[in-house]
Amino acid sequence: MNKKLLLPLSLLFQMGVFAQTPIFSPASSIASYGSVYSPFEEQVGNVIDGDVATKFLDYNASDGIGFTVNLGGTMKIANSMAFTTANDFPQRDAMNYQILGSIDGDNFALITSGIIVCDEMRFNTTNYDFDNTESYSYYRLIFTNQCDTSEDMFQIAEVQLFENPLSNAAFEAKDGFTIYPNPTNGAFFVKNAADEPIDLLTITDVSGKQLQQFSQKKITNSVFNLDGLNTGIYFIQITSGSKSVVKKIVKQ
Repeated sequence: MNKKLLLPLSLLFQMGVFAQTPIFSPASSIASYGSVYSPFEEQVGNVIDGDVATKFLDYNASDGIGFTVNLGGTMKIANSMAFTTANDFPQRDAMNYQILGSIDGDNFALITSGIIVCDEMRFNTTNYDFDNTESYSYYRLIFTNQCDTSEDMFQIAEVQLFENPLSNAAFEAKDGFTIYPNPTNGAFFVKNAADEPIDLLTITDVSGKQLQQFSQKKITNSVFNLDGLNTGIYFIQITSGSKSVVKKIVKQ
């Protein structure tokens, strides 16, 4: 097995450009939610243990797979979720998610819900930003609708919520580079306010793996493309002269 799969996700997202702050830790108090039946070695705690080689497996698929995390009296504002597929059988993956928050652990409010695109890739992490300004002491996540109902079970390798998602808007005023449209269906432009040529543009995924690289000598507006890449979050490193910046882009 590739050893880099064992690198904790919480560490990955704190290194380099991953300036998000993870909310869950392996020490967090966690409980399954709903009707859950899991093998001894594939219990709910695996979903936040920071190790994608372990997983949370639920043989009762009728009500999805869910869990509640108690932050131990602290309150956090979640703005982003990372979801990692488990080791085998993609049909066990979920297609929908709900994220709820609570102050007292009894009354939960829906924060966001959305769609997870079914993906044959294993140990693959996709990221979902959402608007939320409320802080909570408890977070509940519920995943429903299997990618394929041939097996009556769900599985997840890892889930993490984050504070302070990276925002392009926060950087544009400082670094002079604008990426648009963002989100994009594929093609995007890079504008350099300084009217200087872009020497190099590199696209990486959330694990830091280099996916594409472009050498450009045109100034101002330059067009690039994410064709062939899955939906999700990517990072764009732009080099122009002595200046190098990293920005986030979302492919829909």
